[in-house]
Amino acid sequence: MINIDKVLEIAKQRDASDVHLIYGLKPMLRIARELVPIEEIQELTRRRFK
Repeated sequence: MINIDKVLEIAKQRDASDVHLIYGLKPMLRIARELVPIEEIQELTRRRFK
């Protein structure tokens, strides 16, 4: 299951303006107008979204 608190904490630490969660991809952060994957978190699957 995805730990949304961890994703949001990473987003805050990296000064991201947006968080993008899309099936089949790693969570992405918008930093300085670019989408950057959060490498330390696995790709999102339906099972991880429960």
